[in-house]
Amino acid sequence: MPELFPTMRICVAALCDIAYATAVGVLLNRLWLGKSSVCNHQLRICLSACSTLLLLVLPLQLFLLAASMTGDSSWADARHAVPDVVTTHAARALIGSFCFVPCLLLFACFSPSLTQIRAVFLGMGLLAGFIACRACYGHAASDGNFTLREGSQFLHLSSIAIWGGGIVVAGLITIPHLVSEDKSDELALFGKNLSRAVTVALAGRFRSLFRTQLDQVLDQVPASQVPVLSYLIVDESAQQGF
Repeated sequence: MPELFPTMRICVAALCDIAYATAVGVLLNRLWLGKSSVCNHQLRICLSACSTLLLLVLPLQLFLLAASMTGDSSWADARHAVPDVVTTHAARALIGSFCFVPCLLLFACFSPSLTQIRAVFLGMGLLAGFIACRACYGHAASDGNFTLREGSQFLHLSSIAIWGGGIVVAGLITIPHLVSEDKSDELALFGKNLSRAVTVALAGRFRSLFRTQLDQVLDQVPASQVPVLSYLIVDESAQQGF
């Protein structure tokens, strides 16, 4: 039913964001644990589940993108529009991000993936590529240039993944295992690393929010009024970020 397209679009986008943020959180939690391997098995299962979910939702998101470009008229129109839609900037970004997902799933299924720190950095590289492509999706150009807005979006998505995904995985998997096995020293090290990373992520989120507010205001306000509004932009960004 075409009337379901908007709801499906929101749900699929939310699932995709949750999956990649959780995957980032899994790898970060493994890095924050240092040499400890207390919950490697659970983290690998979580990473595999996130990769599988991304494999399912990204093709559906491409189809829903085609539906939006046909006015959500019908399933048949959306299906017929897919060959034309894949030539657009947004579709190329989706396809690019999808290319990283099978590699991430293979990485998660590889047994030493979370036992060696160097291997964890390989997984982080795959997710960084995914987020870079994801940042290109759904943003208009500024005077024909996508770079500034997509760079700001990359910082925004990375910060959210580190902040949200890291804390969620820590609260649901890592910390309960450390507490149950009475690993007080490892828990202290983990908490220290978590605190540092979340602080940096919050700073990155503040920076991306400030950039967004600034872009919106500068498009509408004369140059002479920019200094007057600078304080308001910073204040609003701070409230949203913190």
